[in-house]
Amino acid sequence: MKNYGKLCTVIYDLDKPYADEEELNLYIKELDNRKAPILEPMCGSGRFYIPLLKMGYDIAGFDISDEMLSACKTKCSRLSLTSEVYKDDITSFKTDKKYDYVFIPIGSISLLIEDNDLLSGFRNIFSALNPGGKFLFSFLNDKVQEEDILNWREAMRYPYDGMEIVCKIKQTVNNDTGVIDMKILYELIKDNEVIEEEFQDFPMRLFDEN
Repeated sequence: MKNYGKLCTVIYDLDKPYADEEELNLYIKELDNRKAPILEPMCGSGRFYIPLLKMGYDIAGFDISDEMLSACKTKCSRLSLTSEVYKDDITSFKTDKKYDYVFIPIGSISLLIEDNDLLSGFRNIFSALNPGGKFLFSFLNDKVQEEDILNWREAMRYPYDGMEIVCKIKQTVNNDTGVIDMKILYELIKDNEVIEEEFQDFPMRLFDEN
């Protein structure tokens, strides 16, 4: 599993501060009762978690990244929201609590590239569902047109705290395995000098939607 670090978390929130409205509404349409317990594994910094919490839904979440969870808790605190988020790994988590809904939005399920991890994750989720509960998720499908990027390419750049934060990527696409092997380099730049770097190995799995 991928563990998002500090620079990754910062640029993630700068680049994607809000939930995709269309995808969020798809999940909301499935909710029959605001008091029905919801779980969001891989909740990250709360892009989907926080809007549902603000609407009054009974939602808990977990993530493997301390940095992402810290960002989520900070945002909840600023909004005077009582959050229930904790650190866990979808491939090994266990819970005695049962949920009516489990959501994994924004294609995060595609981070489970190994068959054993995917199977373990699904088993753990279904064991956490009440009878008749629903598990909804989005994924990257194999119709996505991706290209090999063999040299570092700047993907995004944002001002941050009097400095700049830059994300660079390179990747290869394995059509046989359906995996995009992406490498990500985050750089914190001050006065045109890189003062901090963070590297992330970030493979993603493409699913056949059929």
